Amino acid sequence: MLAMGGFWMLVWGSWMVISMVRQVQELRGFTDTVAQPVVPRAVAAADVESLRGRLREFAASVQGGRAASLSLGADDLNALLAAEPVLQPMRESAQVEAITPTAIRLRISVAMNGMPLSGERLFLNGQCEVKPVRHPDKGMVLATTSISVPGRELSQGFSEHYRQANHLDTLLMGGIRETVDPTVLGVLKKVTTVRLEEGKVVLDYAPPV
Repeated sequence: MLAMGGFWMLVWGSWMVISMVRQVQELRGFTDTVAQPVVPRAVAAADVESLRGRLREFAASVQGGRAASLSLGADDLNALLAAEPVLQPMRESAQVEAITPTAIRLRISVAMNGMPLSGERLFLNGQCEVKPVRHPDKGMVLATTSISVPGRELSQGFSEHYRQANHLDTLLMGGIRETVDPTVLGVLKKVTTVRLEEGKVVLDYAPPV
């Protein structure tokens, strides 16, 4: 029995190693060994404070049970990436390029692990499209709808895994959900609809009748 158990452990371990090597080799086909960081767009302090004022006004209306709507354009989202402390870890890894009625298009440079124990780092330098969706527990999630790397073809398996795992949502929204200010998540949970229009994301709150 012990010998049989050891044999199956060896088979399982070998399969895991072979699978891991194949996955890393696959990643190397469409990733780079160096990052291509985005350059955060310069934002005037007055513009940042004006944006934060709009956010506070929207939050106050939601908390007070008053109907409210908040529109955020690409410049607004990039300003948040550049200025908000909880988002600063991503300030050189993501930038909003455009907002359409179907998706938010981002330029990304995201680090990924290479071969375990080797210290190898790979970087996914490309574009990604996400769609904001309401979520009962998280308030809002950014559902990945597509991912691409210019001049390279991503494997179907990786693309499906990346969409399902929704890594960008964790990277971009995780800090917001875990902020020390509990009202942030509370406001997101109360938002009635999140919709995309040409050039902007719109959050609406309609108080219960």
